[in-house]
Amino acid sequence: MVYKIDRLTRNLADFAKMVELFDQRGVSFSAVTQQINSATSMGRLMLNILLLFAQFEREVTGERIRDKIAASKAKGMWMTGMNSGT
Repeated sequence: MVYKIDRLTRNLADFAKMVELFDQRGVSFSAVTQQINSATSMGRLMLNILLLFAQFEREVTGERIRDKIAASKAKGMWMTGMNSGT
């Protein structure tokens, strides 16, 4: 049982491995605030949909950060560590 599903993982592959392990041990997954339970087929569907969106959000955030760093570098801004020239 977790508070929200994205507190457990945002990676669909990791979650699939966890669910497989849970099944082997006879354990179901439940998110307190999201009314989702892996014991039912509808619950599994909802978990997978939510995890797909969480993974998408994580990847888009990473792309935005990389784009911002590239734009800053193109402008000549220092992006890593301490700049000894300042």
